[in-house]
Amino acid sequence: MLLLHRTNGVRLPRFAPALLILLGALRIAATWNTFSATADEGMHVVAGLQVLDKGRYDQHLVNPPLPRVLSAIGPYLAGARFDADSTIVPQAASIFHATRNYKTILTLARASTVLFFILAAWATYAWTRREFDELTAVVALLLFTTQPAILGHSGLATLDIAGVAGLAVGLLAFSRWLEAPTKRNAAILGVAYGFAIACKLLCIVYVPVACIAIYIVRGLRDRWRPITTTPIVAITAAFTLWAGYGFSIGRDAWVGVTFPIPAPAFFHGLVDVVQGNEEGLLAYALGHVSQTGWWWYFPFALALKTTLGVLLLLAIGVIARDKRFLEPLAATFAILAFSTTTHVHIGVRYILPVLVPLCVAAAAAFTIALDRKLLVRRLAGALLAWHLLASAMAHPDYVAYFNEIAVRNPSWFLVDSNLDWGQDLLRLRDEVRRERIAALGVNVFFGEAMNDLGFPPLTHIDANTPTSGWIAVSEGSYRVNRVYGGFGWLRGKPYRRIGKSIRLYHVR
Repeated sequence: MLLLHRTNGVRLPRFAPALLILLGALRIAATWNTFSATADEGMHVVAGLQVLDKGRYDQHLVNPPLPRVLSAIGPYLAGARFDADSTIVPQAASIFHATRNYKTILTLARASTVLFFILAAWATYAWTRREFDELTAVVALLLFTTQPAILGHSGLATLDIAGVAGLAVGLLAFSRWLEAPTKRNAAILGVAYGFAIACKLLCIVYVPVACIAIYIVRGLRDRWRPITTTPIVAITAAFTLWAGYGFSIGRDAWVGVTFPIPAPAFFHGLVDVVQGNEEGLLAYALGHVSQTGWWWYFPFALALKTTLGVLLLLAIGVIARDKRFLEPLAATFAILAFSTTTHVHIGVRYILPVLVPLCVAAAAAFTIALDRKLLVRRLAGALLAWHLLASAMAHPDYVAYFNEIAVRNPSWFLVDSNLDWGQDLLRLRDEVRRERIAALGVNVFFGEAMNDLGFPPLTHIDANTPTSGWIAVSEGSYRVNRVYGGFGWLRGKPYRRIGKSIRLYHVR
């Protein structure tokens, strides 16, 4: 077990953890009606509706069904249904308009994600408390529940926070097993690992690499623990994962398999994930585009999308050379190291689980600083206050948050789901109505649903053809087209920013 840190006489109320989680949940709920549906939310809800309405799961299998089903329960009860005669893409574009109550259906879908936020926050707190003490655990919970990226993605009907919850639960179970590797604790770890994969397929890698990093650091510092109960972990994990796929059995969902296998959708999805990673997706960073991205993309994105207060707290821990925070720090770097081998670089959300060990390491650095000189203690307190201020100022645009390094011109650094994910269309519609704009030229990423949101007549604007009138261009579209010389005719022209991701021009 990690060395316990003294609480320095700080007395914390028993309700502090529950209060922090509640405040985070309220901040998340306050964003539900602000943003339009992002690019992926409709697809997740439709896939979940297929399970609820038709009792099968064969849509977009790169994601597991469990969190999707949860996101679809609310819309299903409100009347949304899966159309077996249509494909997932058109349904995803129209699902939130299915009952003519866009915001209600969208809010019902998003509300389920808060359950994963609560689980992730609790598991992060419980893991930190086991390894450190109450004060460090509360600080870790405070950092986690106020981190803009966590708040932002917890407010969407996507699977990213489900993956965060999966890793947090896995690390908590691993802590119990590493301290006492009994058969019971091995079974609990297996259930946690299976649950994590059932939340997000990438957890099949994230959980073990983080756990292995912790195991190595502890073994080097203390002593190597026997892990003879590992087979139990594997067996219970497989069974739990199968349960997450409804104990399904089939032979036609995985290419090349001619005999029945359990959870065929899982294996098909795993193949799709590997193939998708090999092919990559068009990514943007620092004025360049690439189909397979760059090895440094995720560490770079994390450095821009995490508050500087938290990052500098980590620096204090490193400078202090204290061994107490090395385990969560090692888990953080293990996940980042794996991320350098991937090729789908369209948002920090793909490594969002890394914020669990990162916040724990930052909390450990903070409590370490409390044992140092007065100047160090004051510096740690100032960094914590800086983080909280940045979090408060980010409301409600948590998804589009960038720290002070990039905040003045974030779209030059990164776009995609880091900034421009289709979330500001409702804001654009409201601005168009206020200005009584009769016609609008558009070139926006993820604007397929604009015709259903009550916009005036829309005309697609070509990036290479100068146009006059009212024009809406999303930051992602602007930056990617600028790489190829497009939108040069808009350079220097005044515009008003809609939310964080759309430019509204009036070109005369």
